[in-house]
Amino acid sequence: MLAELEKAGYTQANPNAKTFFANGAGSGTDGLHRPSRDFGYGMNISSSPATDQDAFYQMYSEKDIILWIGCSPPRGTWYFGCTEYLDNFALSSDKGLDPSSSRVPFPGPSEFLSGAMASMGDSFNQLTMRSTSGDFWDSTIVIITTPDDTAAKAVTAALQIHAPSLVPAVNVQVVASLLSTKINFGTGKEHSVFSTGCRIAPGNLDDFGSDIRETAKRYLEHQEPLLYLDGTSRVAVANPYQTPPLRPRIGGGRAERALASTFETLLCEVKKRAFDMGFVHLGEETTLAPMTALGKDFYLNGTRCILDGGNCLQDSQDALYTTASVNGSTMQVALGVNHRLSQMATYGYIQMGGDFSVHDRQSEGSAVPWASQIPNADRFIALIVRSSQNECDEMPADLKPWCYSVSSSKVGYNERAYLNPVTKTGPDASEMLPTKVIRFIKKTFLGKGPTCEGGLFQV
Repeated sequence: MLAELEKAGYTQANPNAKTFFANGAGSGTDGLHRPSRDFGYGMNISSSPATDQDAFYQMYSEKDIILWIGCSPPRGTWYFGCTEYLDNFALSSDKGLDPSSSRVPFPGPSEFLSGAMASMGDSFNQLTMRSTSGDFWDSTIVIITTPDDTAAKAVTAALQIHAPSLVPAVNVQVVASLLSTKINFGTGKEHSVFSTGCRIAPGNLDDFGSDIRETAKRYLEHQEPLLYLDGTSRVAVANPYQTPPLRPRIGGGRAERALASTFETLLCEVKKRAFDMGFVHLGEETTLAPMTALGKDFYLNGTRCILDGGNCLQDSQDALYTTASVNGSTMQVALGVNHRLSQMATYGYIQMGGDFSVHDRQSEGSAVPWASQIPNADRFIALIVRSSQNECDEMPADLKPWCYSVSSSKVGYNERAYLNPVTKTGPDASEMLPTKVIRFIKKTFLGKGPTCEGGLFQV
């Protein structure tokens, strides 16, 4: 197959290019405390373990091809998605360039913040990717990453000759070179920097079913070769793909909006029981809001970061990002919907305080002790934040499993909801019930307890 493509003018480059899980296959979450693991394309992976620093690369020309013929994750995985990123329009320095590959140094803080760090289109995921099986899992996948339609067709034609059974499993990951005239292919200073990032959840081996845990461990530890083909010498002119439109988010369902009145009742019941426990509501609620790009006031969206500036923090179109920063208090309760159980997402989690995250399987059932009598109480989540583990240990037994210690004057909440099963992309905020955080202090007075009348909190 390589010989076939060499006849078309391609030259193999980056001979040590491989896929890798930068976070390894341990039992913990990744360095950002997410319940997932990140997976990348590295252009020069030695025998030593790969790291995040290996994930950034340049492309020799607008005709290049990166070919991955590999394995999809084992059945029982919650989520798998891959995204192509434009990390920076132009590398600021030649310092640290790898002479044997197009790998580039990990961006420093200033370069990170000045770059777009933006998705170049929709992510591939388990609902949209083609594979050799009917449901994606435990099968073979083919991903062709290229800016060029002629290049993708050359690979498909070679597969048709040498591995025809893989043609139905071909996925073309478009490097959307027409998004901006500032995208500049080539190596070295002033040329653009890219990365290919994938994510698998769960990332903690203990969260996989016991029957597939060893299979998952092998999958996370395995590195697969990439075939990088430099198209600089190809005679045929570049034939760039038109920028693919993003899949619409609207239309994923109204199941959560139908729970709005029940959610208000739950809020009231939480305040009522908290009062009985010796806490009084501070009279304010903080709603997690859609996250904006760094330096801009628009929602995190890679296309807009590329077109309008801003840093998108390596966003994924498969996720809805919401966030809030809440002043510390004696007790906080984050109340929301389990988006997986509402069938508005495939997988999700809340990160609290920046030190840990709670995924939707862990939070399942957490609202029931607060208000088991309300309908669909199991569809909601209620996560408690106290300032120390001793304070969590003092909580009633039925609430203790969902109490978390965060010692900070401000508590950051970051929620991610991945992959609506209907739209096959990230959920839309307008169709979701946002998570709210309510703050409590220790009660210092005697008085009549509050009641909930018609879902309204009355003291």
